[in-house]
Amino acid sequence: MNTGLGRFLSGSTLRRVDGWKRRLVERSQRRGLALLARPGSPAIAVAGARVAVIGLFGARIGLSQAALLLAEELRSEGAQVALFDCCAETGQKALPLDSRIAALAAFEPADFDLAVLHINPPEFSTLVLHLAAQARLPKVVVGFFAWELSIAPASWRGAIAAADAVWVPSRFVRDALAQSFPELAERVSIREHQVTFGAFEPPDPERRREARARLGLPADAHVVLQSFSMRSTMARKNPLAAIAAFRLGFPPEEARARLVLRCLDHEVFEAGAAQIRQAATGDTRIDLRFEAPTEAGLSDYYAAADVYLSLHRSEGFGLNLAECLHLGLPVVATAWGLTASIAGHPLFHAVGSTLVPVVDPQHGYDRVPGARWAEANAGEAAAILRRLAAPESRCPLEPAPDGLTR
Repeated sequence: MNTGLGRFLSGSTLRRVDGWKRRLVERSQRRGLALLARPGSPAIAVAGARVAVIGLFGARIGLSQAALLLAEELRSEGAQVALFDCCAETGQKALPLDSRIAALAAFEPADFDLAVLHINPPEFSTLVLHLAAQARLPKVVVGFFAWELSIAPASWRGAIAAADAVWVPSRFVRDALAQSFPELAERVSIREHQVTFGAFEPPDPERRREARARLGLPADAHVVLQSFSMRSTMARKNPLAAIAAFRLGFPPEEARARLVLRCLDHEVFEAGAAQIRQAATGDTRIDLRFEAPTEAGLSDYYAAADVYLSLHRSEGFGLNLAECLHLGLPVVATAWGLTASIAGHPLFHAVGSTLVPVVDPQHGYDRVPGARWAEANAGEAAAILRRLAAPESRCPLEPAPDGLTR
């Protein structure tokens, strides 16, 4: 099947194309997807089924970690699961794959009862058009989509229609899709990420000391952590607000306070990385870790932290937040749009916000007319951070440093 130019361009590539070229590509994709529309089959049985989970495993970002969690969840429900990476087919940079994961070239649809494409609609569209062109579409196609605004892009309609069912990680995402595409709402259901299937375990005091030593962090520091990917867009993850809240919460004389900002892929948006460096200038307590992502590295950062801070403007789920809460780490974060399992957790500390129009220099979220997201109150976050630094609020694994405000 010749499905047109659109099958060769990923969502990240489309964001870099403007004007008539973008419209041409999107029109080509819409025509190809219209030929692949399915009637929908929301009730998908997984017990005993042979399931292929296809995702961006080589990218080592939140979406890939979420896909690994889904695979373990499906296995716990009795499915036989195989993993395939689709970075090459969707135009994503990839690290070497481990032995659990095969390249998509090895995927044979006849070997599986269904395939879950754990990628968002722009990449989903690219991939199903690619597979259709090779006559390799699975018998049953499930899309696993995340989104972070209350309105979904109109261009997503074709991707949802090309899936037998769509799984989403939260009520927020389901409501966004149902509101945007009411005629397709019945095929959308919630499968919340189950972080208990992940590789992270609560640290003991020795594990914390080892992690801090490996990361070069002082043993007596009060460590506030945020970890994010530029591919998730800097405007959404909002590390500049984390810097502002940290500086409000801890004056310069409180030398033992430390803000660690771990960015996986600063080269994706170097202009944003420069803004972060500028915002951190003059404060040696702000520790910028611009590095390649590794699973072991994130585990060390979680173990070394006292508090996780996320003044994001929007989240479809908040995987970092859920992982930290599972580890027993207090989380200070924007409350808007979060799932109840996170916002209702006893270690979650909600930061109020105001809804504002979306401005995203990376153009991941600013093409949805009328969309708004949350601007967190940095002063409120600062007050919470100060309170959590008090001796009676600190994690029992380490004593409170004397230099922090009580």
